[in-house]
Amino acid sequence: MPAQTAASGASKRERSGFLDGLRPAIKPAALKPVGAVIPPETGAQVTDGVIDKGAKPTDALFLRFLSRHGSALKKTARSYFQGMKPFPLSERQRWKGRQRRIGLTGGIASGKSSVGHFLEQQGIAVLDADLYAHEALAPGTTATRAVLERYGAKVESEFHEGLDRAALGAIVFSDPQERTWLEAQLHPLVRQRFDQELETHVGESVVALMIPLLFETGLESLCSEVWVVYCSPTQQRQRLITRNQLSLEEAEQRIRAQWPIDRKIELADSVIKNGGFPQSWTSQVRELLYETPPLE
Repeated sequence: MPAQTAASGASKRERSGFLDGLRPAIKPAALKPVGAVIPPETGAQVTDGVIDKGAKPTDALFLRFLSRHGSALKKTARSYFQGMKPFPLSERQRWKGRQRRIGLTGGIASGKSSVGHFLEQQGIAVLDADLYAHEALAPGTTATRAVLERYGAKVESEFHEGLDRAALGAIVFSDPQERTWLEAQLHPLVRQRFDQELETHVGESVVALMIPLLFETGLESLCSEVWVVYCSPTQQRQRLITRNQLSLEEAEQRIRAQWPIDRKIELADSVIKNGGFPQSWTSQVRELLYETPPLE
């Protein structure tokens, strides 16, 4: 059954509830004072969507970047060449194969699912990290048994057929250590599913990978380009509260569990603005789809 789209632009399709806000396990030494992850240096490189540190502001790749992005990102790119050291466009190697792989990410409740559904309507296979994480916690799975063993009856569903995901979400979002433990159970399984699905769709010219924690988990290495779906923080909170029936504090907990959206924007190749009327972003997505045709 196709996903329905709310007036905000966010999908009404049943999601995993808390999985959209999970972060990868990280060591304390990798934390900034504010809690953001600092990935390791990878050195200068040129891949799809990556600007080499030795490039000049007049190089074609740099000029193309400026032509495609808004003023904030133009400032980021210019400062990159002026030695101000903002976040580079990518801190990890991107996918360099012939298949076009669109990484679709953004903040929780930003409208990623709506964009993903639109891509499906264009005939593009959309591989969904939330779906894979949801499946990993289905009744009887290894991950579900581990969760029940750790937390017991307080996370068991009413009819003892699986997990009470709301109860589990309340635990992991109020305790970073518990969230780290759960992520350690789920992330390897999700990565394995992506590898399997990419092999299944190897013959397709374009695929999309919808991954809420794409940068946080390093899965941009699977993508040839990354699109970030953006809405304002106020819109994000209201959409999350309405969609998941959360309190303001519960919504803030889930938002804080992800990287700041500004950082994701700086790492993205394209930013999809989802702050207007429903599906006002469709023309932008169509343009992005067809301005870079797949390789033959």
